[in-house]
Amino acid sequence: MKHYLLLAFLLLVACKSTQKLMDSGRYTEAFYSAIEDWKKKPDDETIRRQLSEAYDRSAAQLLAGINSAKAASGRRMGDRLDQAYANYKTLQELYDAGQGIPSLTVKDYSAPFDSAAREAASYHYEAGMVLMGRGPSRQDAREALTHFRRADAYVPGYKDVVQQLSAAEDLSVTHVVVRQFDQRFGRYSVNGAFFEGEVLWNLNTLGNYVKFYGARDPSTRDVRPDQYMDILLSDIWFGRMFTNSYSYTVSKTLPADPRLKIAPEKVSATVFVTRRGIEARATMDCRITTAGGQPVSSDRFPARYAWENLTGRYTGDSRALSEKDWAIIRGAFNQPPSYDELYRNLTRQIMNDFLFRMRGIYR
Repeated sequence: MKHYLLLAFLLLVACKSTQKLMDSGRYTEAFYSAIEDWKKKPDDETIRRQLSEAYDRSAAQLLAGINSAKAASGRRMGDRLDQAYANYKTLQELYDAGQGIPSLTVKDYSAPFDSAAREAASYHYEAGMVLMGRGPSRQDAREALTHFRRADAYVPGYKDVVQQLSAAEDLSVTHVVVRQFDQRFGRYSVNGAFFEGEVLWNLNTLGNYVKFYGARDPSTRDVRPDQYMDILLSDIWFGRMFTNSYSYTVSKTLPADPRLKIAPEKVSATVFVTRRGIEARATMDCRITTAGGQPVSSDRFPARYAWENLTGRYTGDSRALSEKDWAIIRGAFNQPPSYDELYRNLTRQIMNDFLFRMRGIYR
């Protein structure tokens, strides 16, 4: 009995939810909500009525939208066709969802849906072809690529859209070959082989309309470069480890405790610090030119990095020490980083500045 009452309550809530969607004019959502209600109680007359009413109102709303799109002469043709297609698609989805539900009459819109798809595909295909016929400029090619993609989405493989997609994509993309990547370490022995790969990988995350190639990349042979990039890392210097010592005094006043008859007390301590450190620097120059040799940009990206290790001891009252003081006192001597580690820290800085600049150029 309790189970039956709970089910009845849930169905009542569900029916109210469907009606609420109807009252707010969200007829398509109300239709799917009514289907879920019907699955739980297929013989309920109220649910059947809501199901039929929701379908009729949703279909009428969608058809009105189609007629409005066709009559909206002030809107772009592509937008009007896109809306008509979207509404026919929803109508057909309503038909598919309503199939097999007794006493519900739904209409098959597959024919006008297919027609709307082909009409939209034709429009976007022709719009792309017009743009490609202009020369085209890189911006024209990018707009054409968008049209061809939409045509292919409406009708996969429409006419020769696959070939046109390839042609538009090739003309849309700026192909940049990193012609030179020179790292001059001088007297230092450093493994910097990783950096060229990282630069190329990060460059190829900048956007859809630019591709970067390494000079040794086999695919470069099949590319007609639009630009060349030359990168030089120089002024690479690693200092010797230095050591210096200093001290500082800290103090604090401990609070009174009347219960224990303890008066406020001022305590102090002196911390003696040994500081060890290594400094490093490097500079990356990047020059970009067109395939014809015209300058695009010339930038310099300097970087400095300092490694530091602190150890210490103290005299005086330990109660005066802070967590920061204790971190120094408890600190242990760490082995200084290798040249490879120092270089990686420098290249991280360079990469951040470099990518920020490249986003500005290739946005």
